[in-house]
Amino acid sequence: MTKASLYPGSWWHERAFALARHLVKSGEQLRSLHQDPTAADKEPWHCLAESRMGSNLLLFPSNRTHFDSYAAENPDDPVVRVVRGGLAMIPHLIPLLADMSPTRSADHAVFNEVYIARVCDLALGILENQTGCCFCEEKFCFGPFSTLDEGVRSRTKARVQEWWVKAASLQREDGIVLAMDGAGLRSTIQMSAELIRSNREDLRQYAIKVLRKLGDSRMSMQVVEAGEVLETIGDSYCRDALKRCLKEQFKTGSSHYGASSETIFFLTRYGAKEEWDLLTDIARKQLEARAAAGGSFVLPTLWNANGVESRWGIPALALAFEARRAGKVVFYNSDDDMRKNVWSRLQMLQRLTKQDLGINDPMPDGKNWDEAVDRAELRWKSREGR
Repeated sequence: MTKASLYPGSWWHERAFALARHLVKSGEQLRSLHQDPTAADKEPWHCLAESRMGSNLLLFPSNRTHFDSYAAENPDDPVVRVVRGGLAMIPHLIPLLADMSPTRSADHAVFNEVYIARVCDLALGILENQTGCCFCEEKFCFGPFSTLDEGVRSRTKARVQEWWVKAASLQREDGIVLAMDGAGLRSTIQMSAELIRSNREDLRQYAIKVLRKLGDSRMSMQVVEAGEVLETIGDSYCRDALKRCLKEQFKTGSSHYGASSETIFFLTRYGAKEEWDLLTDIARKQLEARAAAGGSFVLPTLWNANGVESRWGIPALALAFEARRAGKVVFYNSDDDMRKNVWSRLQMLQRLTKQDLGINDPMPDGKNWDEAVDRAELRWKSREGR
């Protein structure tokens, strides 16, 4: 606080004083609650400031196991008590979306910065966890609810209030469909994932339709994120859409073609021979032309993809010889990076094919490196079937 006073122009100045004000208010509220020993049982939502649970345990469905473990070990935590109350807690939680009182919980969810979770963070987390809805798109890109602009928080609260007027009489899944109206991209995808897990076939089909529509976009990130959900049920719609797009773009030539890293990782993660062959062919043509869209070559990303050390990745690893001839332009204009990458991928190729290419540790320097790679290429080309 002393430093904040010395630097009133600092961005931290108002942030520090706001935290102090909220701490004082929170302390006053808790003192009044402690006068009633039954408050935690009767009105646990008023005690959220005393929770020590990391709000990240409420953010994603994948964290449910971790939350359950925490709940078993801390049955009296206010968040656990509220969650046990189910949907009946929603009317009590909505007003708390404006409560900036600090809790006893500290998280590391934003850019490795430690921040004190506020009551509004826990209230929104519980609401979204219990309803399966996403009410605040901005938190996907800009961090915890409490760190967002006051206008965003106010609009979110109003949205939840408006939603609950209609959703209070609906089944949980129908409430999710209602919340999807006007939702942002990531909110839509996450809520679609909830419906995909539903026992109601009509809602499952609705979610599939929504995700496939997103898969028709020309924005690769959007297609990939929708595809991640569809792949959980064996639906390759987005994967097929990305392949068609790549083939169309590649017709214009390698120097006009670009493939995003998320596209490459997605196709190799869920695909097999067809996907690897397509990406390897694109990488080969780029190397032969010594050019790629914006200077972004497919090969380095392809080499870092999961599955490169599988039989489908062997042709991509063998492109190390061509990458060596293309030179440093492929590897961020660094000869050193080129040599290290070529050597390590030839070691992978040697390990996968069980063919001795003479690529062993330690990696030689200079002329010795060139001679070793020359010998390795001769051995590779002379193997049976070449």
